Amino acid sequence: GAREGEVGGAVPSKLVIKVLTFNRPKPLERLLNSLKSADYGGDTADLQVWIDGPRRGKSTTARDAVISMAKNVKWDHGKLDVTVRDKNVGLVGNWLGCWKDAPADGGGWSTAVVVLEDDMEVSSLYWRWLKKMWGNYAFRTDLAGISLQYQHTRGSDGANTFHVTNGDKPYLYKIPGSWGFSPHPIAWAKFLAWQKSKAESGYEPNDLQFKGKDVITTRWWKDMRGRGQDPRMWTQWYLRFMEDNKLFCLYPNLPMRHAFAASWNEQGEHDPGNMARKRSSPLQTEWTWYCDAAPKQPVRLDFDGSIMQTPPPPSAPSPPSTP
Repeated sequence: GAREGEVGGAVPSKLVIKVLTFNRPKPLERLLNSLKSADYGGDTADLQVWIDGPRRGKSTTARDAVISMAKNVKWDHGKLDVTVRDKNVGLVGNWLGCWKDAPADGGGWSTAVVVLEDDMEVSSLYWRWLKKMWGNYAFRTDLAGISLQYQHTRGSDGANTFHVTNGDKPYLYKIPGSWGFSPHPIAWAKFLAWQKSKAESGYEPNDLQFKGKDVITTRWWKDMRGRGQDPRMWTQWYLRFMEDNKLFCLYPNLPMRHAFAASWNEQGEHDPGNMARKRSSPLQTEWTWYCDAAPKQPVRLDFDGSIMQTPPPPSAPSPPSTP
């Protein structure tokens, strides 16, 4: 196995892209175009498009356009697979249902998965960076996944001035970044089983606090509940799971808030479109030295952005076997 001092990951040679969509053909087209023109370095990249089911009593014209676009996309990097759901499961159902066969043992680390909502856009370099990060960090036992986004939200209070000063190197943070998320297979498999049993028991993830106060996502959840809405936030479930298992999400930290994936925040299920359809970050267009940065021990940040002093757990190429 990988001992201390050796590479802490395994380089995947294949990517599976999971696009979650419903009834927004224009944003989907923009995402597909950015995926098509990305650099896959000769690796196989399979494209899966997951289309949510129709809403009762609502027009299906836009969704029909999405189905047609997905089925006719010219995809040269690998297999194309389109799943058209007959029931409407919502964004959370689409997230939780798109990788039900995540390998609980890591699956030999040959394949990485990235999940993208349809109002995202990727940098042409996104796979080059993601592949490198898995090559460095797959064996970390405190890793929940890798995000392609620039993270601007401080978890403790929601301030969007969050910034990490660590010499533009990737860092680990207690909050999952859903804009271009590559789940850790072992963590994801465990999470899906945990979430199912918790949800069936009637539990809601509305109890996550930092220093005695609700973290920002807990407040969002409670606000939505207070307005009689269903808090459609898979991230809050994952946050609770991450906290219980002492897991972190790895982020890029490129200068000028650049990112390998960004969101256009189109009007949709949990964004009323009030971010004025601006792209969340500029996309990284050239490979520079800071794209190569992969510190042996990235800083680990708490909900308020402070550096945690507790040492990370030892790496393991596969989950520790239970006696």
